[in-house]
Amino acid sequence: MLYYGVWGLCYSSTNTTRDTDGEATPYSFYIMAKNNTRDLILDKTYRLLFIYNWEAITIEQIESSIGRTRGAIFYFFKNKSQLFNSVINERFLSKFLTSEVSTPAIQDSTISGFFNQYQTPFERLCNDISENYDLKDPTPAVLNIIVQARKLYPCFDIIIGRYISDEIQYIEKNAVIMRDNPRLINSFKTYCLLKSGTLLLSASQQDLFNVNKHLQSYINGIAYLLGE
Repeated sequence: MLYYGVWGLCYSSTNTTRDTDGEATPYSFYIMAKNNTRDLILDKTYRLLFIYNWEAITIEQIESSIGRTRGAIFYFFKNKSQLFNSVINERFLSKFLTSEVSTPAIQDSTISGFFNQYQTPFERLCNDISENYDLKDPTPAVLNIIVQARKLYPCFDIIIGRYISDEIQYIEKNAVIMRDNPRLINSFKTYCLLKSGTLLLSASQQDLFNVNKHLQSYINGIAYLLGE
């Protein structure tokens, strides 16, 4: 189930036309160029949000980062608020979809194997920023975006809560380890909520480190109690 904001998803680059021989037509290249420009604006704006407060980010900064004039920005987004919501929808919240859950984790039949491969939505988000935006430590960026979204994105905390709830239900229904160990379900709920909630509420990276350390002990304790 999707809980995207009012601006929805971007249109797909697959909406192209081809001639009778299967070759892309000039119109299809036009559509792809539009999509590429839109993605560029979203990516560069997202990167600015890693560091700056949204109120302090100017249209001039965005123009400079994308190498385009504001005409390109306002062609796709009618105002700065719509741009912000689109960035949160398409770059941030997209990592909370259950389709992003690791298939090997779902299929693993051991407790340690599941937890070693499973990533919470926030972990997937951090990995995406680290891998695709060349940021070695994405945690400060994620925390900064959360601060901005909680102020500016309608019902942000409620939406995040629903995504996490959907993920827990998805894991309960589909993970092999949950079917084989019904007692593990409540433990997983605690794990997922603690790990996700800590990132939302943490004041520092040290807080996150401490909680992650305790959660690893928690996982080891679960495996021991369940006889693995």
